[in-house]
Amino acid sequence: MAWTERFVDASASGGGTGTSAADPWTLAEAVSNSAAGMRVNFKAGTYSLSGANTVTVSTTTDSPLYWRGYKTTLGDLDGKITGSVVDGTDIPYITQNDNLTLNLSYLILSGISFSQSSSNKSALFPLGLYHVIRNCRFRNTSSSATANLVDNGARDFQVFDSCEFSIAGTSTAALLRGDLNHVFTSCIFRSDVVQSASGVDGTTLVRNGTFQKCLFKNLSRAIVFSSSGQGNVFDCTFDNIADDAITIYKTTQGGIVTGNYFSNVTGFCIGNATGTATTDANGTFLIARNVYRGVGGQIENTVENTQYNALADASDLFTDSASGDYSLTSLSAGYGYGSSAYWGIGSTDYSDLGAIQHADPASGGGNVIVIED
Repeated sequence: MAWTERFVDASASGGGTGTSAADPWTLAEAVSNSAAGMRVNFKAGTYSLSGANTVTVSTTTDSPLYWRGYKTTLGDLDGKITGSVVDGTDIPYITQNDNLTLNLSYLILSGISFSQSSSNKSALFPLGLYHVIRNCRFRNTSSSATANLVDNGARDFQVFDSCEFSIAGTSTAALLRGDLNHVFTSCIFRSDVVQSASGVDGTTLVRNGTFQKCLFKNLSRAIVFSSSGQGNVFDCTFDNIADDAITIYKTTQGGIVTGNYFSNVTGFCIGNATGTATTDANGTFLIARNVYRGVGGQIENTVENTQYNALADASDLFTDSASGDYSLTSLSAGYGYGSSAYWGIGSTDYSDLGAIQHADPASGGGNVIVIED
């Protein structure tokens, strides 16, 4: 489709047409004037929103709304961003003290950082269906958050790719409240401080959700699947989880949990939300090729040897988890095993397929293949 291009600049004084980078909109004008079929280009800088703001647009699959960040030239933040990108300098940085609601379907967000300073407000309300959100950051900077960091109001069909969800302090809410048919690839869900068992969940109430190559760190629970629908978790890394890493319900239809690395999980890696009920909560789940280290239990309320090809590490064999490098050393049982395949902001693709792809003496060696966008 042919986009109607509009431009936004943090240094704009207001009254511009928005039709060029030389005559840009302010952020407030972008909120007021965004329309279906527009690609609104935000130049890197620090933007501020005060009070509640809502964007309501009648979009269609052929005429979505696209908010896109860029640093110096259009498209330079369309690829995966790195952890070295500085908010406000290298990427548009939107600070808020109230809710920003994007009340529309067919939304595309790319290359923008959203920050919330209020403890009881969300960094973003992406309401509506069929969203694609990539290369974005969401953060609450308060010392004690009580609202979901990203809250989609129980809307369906949203894709998050290479996004980071983080909080500075404690929280009694989730980093993301989801619903039906959500997909998360190469995302980071983390807290700056280690949470208690009653603290923040990574994602909650997801039905038919898929997580691949994501990192969950310093959380209460990482993933909470709803009581219906499937749940699939592939090649993710869980570290410092105070309760269960993945929580499911005995009425959950099923899913796949494979190729993951669980480290420092106080509860169960795959827990049953029904508590002590002996009903086989995960009898319809395929649980295979996971690696465990320092966990309270692998699977709750079922015989653990019903899973396939489980391995264990006795010590911390991440390359440098303190700096966010969750690749495994060659001493790990998961090295060359398809586990701990975290790939996201500030990282590289650490997934591998054994001897074919990775130099792994235990399985015959091979050449390293570097995957880049």
